[in-house]
Amino acid sequence: MSLLKRIEKGQQPGASPSRLEELRARRAPSGPTKDAFFELKERVQDKLIAELDPQMDISKTEEVRHTIEDLYDQILSQEGTILSRQERQRLFEQIVAEILGFGPIEPLLADESITEIMVNGPNKIYIERKGKLEKVNLTEKFAIFSKYWDPKIVGALNGQHVKLVKFKGSFVWHHHDNEDELFLVVRGGFTMHFRDRSVDLTEGELIIVPRGTEHRPEAMDEVHVLLFEPASTVNTGSAPGALTVQTPEWI
Repeated sequence: MSLLKRIEKGQQPGASPSRLEELRARRAPSGPTKDAFFELKERVQDKLIAELDPQMDISKTEEVRHTIEDLYDQILSQEGTILSRQERQRLFEQIVAEILGFGPIEPLLADESITEIMVNGPNKIYIERKGKLEKVNLTEKFAIFSKYWDPKIVGALNGQHVKLVKFKGSFVWHHHDNEDELFLVVRGGFTMHFRDRSVDLTEGELIIVPRGTEHRPEAMDEVHVLLFEPASTVNTGSAPGALTVQTPEWI
């Protein structure tokens, strides 16, 4: 039995109809985010919650899911944002998880092989699979995503995140006030530019960028990179903008 089913088994019937009202109250306007996908998710989700009947019995999961899907298609059409089929489905599942379930940990709860989930703040989630720490296959993880400059979290330890990211083209000049970063090339190669020099890296090579050091990675062709950095690190550091990913996705 998955963790989700165990949780649902322990819940009292009829305890969830006020869920939408709770979500509305909780989702007070927040400061602007620099992550365009996250910003779109916030807008669509806010509109959805506003449209849904607060007295709807969300324990009728399939019925509510169909209602949400119809509204979602209408709202996304009004937004006029072009998304790939994969991005569209990913956005929908994230919103449904927020409304009907436990948000970003919903896929983990539904995974029969996960025996324990430890949440230590909004950006720190640890999982135990079948009573053991999980092995991460980098090739499989890199195959999950295709967007460049969009880091994904695959592990966490001692306040640090292990992230995977694909580079192509030029990133922005930036620095990190409080975080050192490690870049390890898994496939391909890229150049790390500093104000006074440039360093070329290829497969199996790594470079550590000390905090406060201005740098800009650049790759002529697609490169796969593993990052090891404090969990507080935001990819664009001192230069927030269109490429900023405020809250990286766990994969």
